[in-house]
Amino acid sequence: MLKRHLILFLLLVVFTSAALQAQPPCGFDHLHSQLMERNPDYARQVELNEQSIQRYINAHPELLQRTGRIGALYTIPVVVHVMHTGGAVGTIYNPTDAQIIGAINYLNQTFAGTYPGMTAPVEGGGIVNMEVQFALAQRTPSCGSTNGIDRVDASSLPNYVANGVNVQTSSGCPELTMKNLARWNPADYYNIWIVNKLDGADGTSGQFIAGFAYFPGASSSLDGTVMLATQMTAGEKTLPHEIGHALNLYHPFQGSANNTQCPANANCTTDGDRVCDTDPIFNNFNAGTGVYSFACRTGANVCAPPNNYTINTESNFMSYTNCYTLFTNGQKARAQAAMSLPSRA
Repeated sequence: MLKRHLILFLLLVVFTSAALQAQPPCGFDHLHSQLMERNPDYARQVELNEQSIQRYINAHPELLQRTGRIGALYTIPVVVHVMHTGGAVGTIYNPTDAQIIGAINYLNQTFAGTYPGMTAPVEGGGIVNMEVQFALAQRTPSCGSTNGIDRVDASSLPNYVANGVNVQTSSGCPELTMKNLARWNPADYYNIWIVNKLDGADGTSGQFIAGFAYFPGASSSLDGTVMLATQMTAGEKTLPHEIGHALNLYHPFQGSANNTQCPANANCTTDGDRVCDTDPIFNNFNAGTGVYSFACRTGANVCAPPNNYTINTESNFMSYTNCYTLFTNGQKARAQAAMSLPSRA
């Protein structure tokens, strides 16, 4: 009996360890910070966009309240470029049409607040409908018929088969090289690239980068979402999370580098994630171990005393947690304001 209990305990440790390790942070922070430091045009555009967003929100205070509206104000045409490595449709890096359509349907449910299990934020009184939806394109740039899924054999790209696309490393294919192989006009479509690996990891084990997207204001050659093929499935947080970035949403821990640093929060409209119904929280990254914790925190919020943690951050699609069930009204206001920017309008 003792031996059996020991075996069960060891199996529990193994599975728990795997669950803690196999978690997907995103590449937004690294790429956004890099562009802000190295590209003055991008930094200037981000600041101009932020001013426009705040003006828009100030002029539309109703955005911060639950409107009860059913449906969407905006429908964005998307094209999904499946950058496979020559495998048949249905293999790991070449997901089926049904899988991709299911992921887009899931994205729409999360943005409409209709996915089963979604919850209302602490403030606002109801589940948030972001009033933005996404539709797979029906016409190609040359006006041909399409289902919005563009399959491209990318195995000829340098280092792509072995290591996929670079985010923080340089052993794979440069991002622009991959995007230049398959891009539809960003003024007419929102481009999503499904890739085999990011920084050499495909999302099947260990800690990995699941995807990344760019704020409005990035160049047309960069704009869009890149994500792992293994994450392009209904129920996975990566696609709603990255599309949140595409609509100017930060992580709620914006301004915190690790689990020992709280972000500034003197003014919730200009500090942190610029959203007032998400309390400041630390980035749950342990710099000593290099591991992210995706636990949903409870109890006292050390970054917002004397407040406790709330579901507004811990269950947020933009957080690094496993209990994602909501967006907030403040995030909706930013997303709606983002749709008024030239690069999204």
